[in-house]
Amino acid sequence: MEQQNNTAVMMIEFGVSRQPESYQNVRCTVTLPVFVQPGDNVAEVLQEQMQLVKAVVRAQVDDEYERGYDKAAVYSTEPRFTALLAREAKVLVIAPAHLVEEMPEPWERECRKEYRGHRLGHILAASAREYPRFTVVDCTDGDWGDLPPLEPLTVWKYRPVDEKKEKRFWVLVKRGVDFNRKDYAGWWNYDEYFRVDSAAFWVEQAEQAARDGATLFPCTDGVFDTLPQPVKPEPKEEPEEEEWEDTDDGDN
Repeated sequence: MEQQNNTAVMMIEFGVSRQPESYQNVRCTVTLPVFVQPGDNVAEVLQEQMQLVKAVVRAQVDDEYERGYDKAAVYSTEPRFTALLAREAKVLVIAPAHLVEEMPEPWERECRKEYRGHRLGHILAASAREYPRFTVVDCTDGDWGDLPPLEPLTVWKYRPVDEKKEKRFWVLVKRGVDFNRKDYAGWWNYDEYFRVDSAAFWVEQAEQAARDGATLFPCTDGVFDTLPQPVKPEPKEEPEEEEWEDTDDGDN
């Protein structure tokens, strides 16, 4: 302890070492001068400053866990949240960590969990860096009512065998809805989507179909009457049997 101008100065140091992963170590240390005036209760001043130093060091450890290792903070008592990422819809939903399993369908089925059990500040900062073009939906109060309406969709794409008799076309349906494709003689492939803005999605798909030389038919209502009628392939003509003349004169 040093004596300067009737002020006693002490140096205190506090450090914490934690292991977020095997063979990985986080150590944070803070050294702080403590000034004591004549008449101060040294024990109380020292205890107060030690609490301050501990809080600073533990906050540093929490930051290292989140930023460096994507681990939940170990000391903070702040509420914890989880981000639910809907990549196709470009939506990121933030909800209380203990409520994520209660997310309604079809969101729950399509979302991937990110930043599990983290503090809200870390989730907002990290998602802004990693998913800058995603729409953030705030459900931190546990109310799923802020989720926009959403339907998983499938676009079936038909390519005929003979494009002189049939035209290419695409069919937009709700995912999981089946329709009769076996009557068409051509080939089908499909793409699955998960979107929020159905109007923008419709325009986007119609433009893509046009570039492919196809017509897009919206059948999300489950009615397929507008689809082109399948063209049955013409029956193959059986080759005529050639008449066979017996020229054998009996010598062979």
